[in-house]
Amino acid sequence: MVSMGALRIAQVIEPCAGGTKHHLLDLLHCLHGPDLQMTVIGSTRRDPTFEKEIAELRRRGITVHVVPMERRIAPLSDWRAFRRIRALLREGEYDIAHAHSSKAGFLTRFAADRRRTKVIYTPHGFAFEMRVAPWRRRLYAALERYAARRTDRLIAVCESERQAGLRAGVGSEDQYVVIPNGLDPQRFPPRTDRETARETFDLADTDFVYGSVGELRPQKGYDVLIEAAALVVAERPDSIFLVAGGGAARERLRADAARRGLGERVRFLGHQADVRLMLCALDVFVMPSRWEAAPYSLLEAMAVGLPVVASRVGGIVDTVREDEEGYLVPPGDARHLAGALLRMARDDRDRERVAANARRRVLADFDVHKTMAQLAELYRQVAAER
Repeated sequence: MVSMGALRIAQVIEPCAGGTKHHLLDLLHCLHGPDLQMTVIGSTRRDPTFEKEIAELRRRGITVHVVPMERRIAPLSDWRAFRRIRALLREGEYDIAHAHSSKAGFLTRFAADRRRTKVIYTPHGFAFEMRVAPWRRRLYAALERYAARRTDRLIAVCESERQAGLRAGVGSEDQYVVIPNGLDPQRFPPRTDRETARETFDLADTDFVYGSVGELRPQKGYDVLIEAAALVVAERPDSIFLVAGGGAARERLRADAARRGLGERVRFLGHQADVRLMLCALDVFVMPSRWEAAPYSLLEAMAVGLPVVASRVGGIVDTVREDEEGYLVPPGDARHLAGALLRMARDDRDRERVAANARRRVLADFDVHKTMAQLAELYRQVAAER
């Protein structure tokens, strides 16, 4: 083992996609160095584009091992991944193995030799909190309870996630630490280029524009957004909805919007390389999700100074305070969602107040440099317990 002055840490991750990948890249950018030496053990199956980031990480001197992992329960594939992770952890003689998300979390906690390596686990949203069949929910909760016995610390990205784990009997109070996701405020300064953004997306200055960012899948509730959009447009014909993100549900959602007569009122933009530019074109950010842990897109919207209308679920509740940074509605409720969206459109002064609060909130509580300093300190504390 290396001395306490230089900790060797294996970051084991599946998926290398979405917010989990965002978190990993922030972690490596902020913390990798002589004192905290990082290695990545991860799967590229859910996001083959991660291979581009792998090349950059290797250029920076970070070792990356690609280990194929399936999201679903796949006994043969899981056994192969388990054996490979176990071998890599033994060979690397790591002080800490930090696992991210359910599959990597389960495999790593049984692959690690805890006499030599401490184990930290960040669920990034427990699988049993998602909309799955009841038997799956019970199975996932049982697996998490079982694996928690082999965990030195559980990192929740929000207080709601910690409470969900404790309600399900996953781990004990003293195992949990809450460290929220963070954002670099310099990458998302306040909106100043609204005119350019509106020209880019073919929007008139008089349009009232709502927008959302996220993969087009059931979790994100875009079917509810389209239903709400029909109610909003009926009262405010100047309303336009922009949705940024790819996914298999795009054509189905587009057909639903067309069936409701929304036409160009709802626009699916696909993946946006420059999310900030799209956010600068908006008046209100919308997040109609059915469940969430701690979404980065919400922090990005708040950082540029957008008021928020979102579902009252998971980590959204820990980020957006009712009537402070935005308005919260029951998940899956199109009428309440439409009502909150129209409320935002009616009162310019209130919207400006909420928008200013949103940016202040991110600067105060979700600065990535602060959250990563918390994580670095946790690494040192856990390693010292060895």
